[in-house]
Amino acid sequence: MSSLSWFAAYRNAPSGSMAKKRGRHIVKPVGEGLVALGVKPDEVKDVVITHLHYDHCGNHALFPKATFHLQDTEMAYATGRYMSHATMRLPFELEDVVAMGRTAHLGLSGSPSRADHAIAAGALQTLGLSALARARYTEISGGQRQLVLIARALAQQPRLLVMDEPTSNLDYGNQLKVLAHVRRIVDEQGIGVMLTTHHPNHALLYGSLVLALDAQCGATLGTPHAVITEEYLRSTYGIEAELHDIVSRGGQQRRWCVPAHP
Repeated sequence: MSSLSWFAAYRNAPSGSMAKKRGRHIVKPVGEGLVALGVKPDEVKDVVITHLHYDHCGNHALFPKATFHLQDTEMAYATGRYMSHATMRLPFELEDVVAMGRTAHLGLSGSPSRADHAIAAGALQTLGLSALARARYTEISGGQRQLVLIARALAQQPRLLVMDEPTSNLDYGNQLKVLAHVRRIVDEQGIGVMLTTHHPNHALLYGSLVLALDAQCGATLGTPHAVITEEYLRSTYGIEAELHDIVSRGGQQRRWCVPAHP
């Protein structure tokens, strides 16, 4: 069991207020219970966390001198990259999900500071999610969940975002919204993005450099217009497709892939 700092998913919110919010009644708060047993929480040096559960988080501020011990696999369960998977569809609030991105900057006995929470709030604002900061992860749309995960990555303050099919399972509108946010982050913050997609129009619309894999496991690197050709689409996907240059209402020239046959 490795020694890892675990910060409560609900920050330092008093356990009583969170219980009331969830419609629970606490008979005796944890701190009072420990004192009744002769244990002074502020003198405890080690706390072993056996498992994480959204309803068990909190009260870590009772142990200011303690080192928290947690199995790596349990920590990964709570802060893994794919929190949109079913195993993480639990009612964590959005600002707490995003704040988990700060774990990369915390020491073994550290917990997120006000500055960390400010960075997390800024990431939510960047993605237009500030109004949903206290919403539960289980109660927002799939597109919003993807934006929350991007915000969590931004809270880590990386120089490169690696995104594995960020638009998978999203409807057409949310696909474009997510990719537009990603493009804007690149333009405004200068962050590099490495993104995988199976949709050629995503690369044509938002990519600046494309590494295209073909059916023979070959790879071609270049600009979207140079790499994504009708021949490439034919040989890779086994379909007849056409590429058309169009001018948007804003006067921007776009290239678009459409099937050659209905």
